[in-house]
Amino acid sequence: NNKIVWVEISSAISLHIFDLTTNTERTIQGAKMNNIYSSTDLDFYGNNIIWLDDSKVFLHDLQNGSTKELMPGSAKLLPSIWKNKISWVQSSGGIYLYDLVTGSGKIIAQEGNSPVIFENLIAYWCTRNSLRKICLFDISKNTEKEINTTNLGNSLSIGANFIVWQDSVDALETAIFYYDFSDSKVKQLSKYGPYSESKIPSTSLTRVAWEDGTYGLSAIMVFDPPVVSGNLDIDNDG
Repeated sequence: NNKIVWVEISSAISLHIFDLTTNTERTIQGAKMNNIYSSTDLDFYGNNIIWLDDSKVFLHDLQNGSTKELMPGSAKLLPSIWKNKISWVQSSGGIYLYDLVTGSGKIIAQEGNSPVIFENLIAYWCTRNSLRKICLFDISKNTEKEINTTNLGNSLSIGANFIVWQDSVDALETAIFYYDFSDSKVKQLSKYGPYSESKIPSTSLTRVAWEDGTYGLSAIMVFDPPVVSGNLDIDNDG
């Protein structure tokens, strides 16, 4: 929405929130942020900020200023939040889904990495039959779907109509790919040339942005995928 959140490390570790509407900055600082080292350890939605510190997931409510621990000593990597749903990687390696409304959670996959949430879908890296893939979990249907990639894909992100990630084209080049919900197909977004590198895709509902480099040049690219009407459905066969 209209807020920016980042981590600042100096004599102490602190979270900063800048409100673009009021042009004001707030700081959250304290013992609950002893070992948060980068903005990849946090996420936020609306008035809720979540972060990972010492294998614990914390939530800060901007409305009432409270901070609480969600699940003691259970998290390992990269929490993600969308509305009232939070997901993270368990210390055991499984993907965990937590509901802020009910205050309860469950493991949705025994193995996975880097979960990202949008509406009723969670996308995460998974290994199936010794192959690295993207798995899509539908929260409402309690079902999982696999998307084939190479064994070197990373930087996963999800939007309203697609999943996007960085993947290898060959031994030297990388490109940005996306999975289109409208036709259930994987498509390549970025072009590539000798020693090209496209990396770190980011999404905002219906847009994709990434850093693109070809022939030693660098640029920020933006792509608007086709809009899909209706509800998200990972079982759509086109």
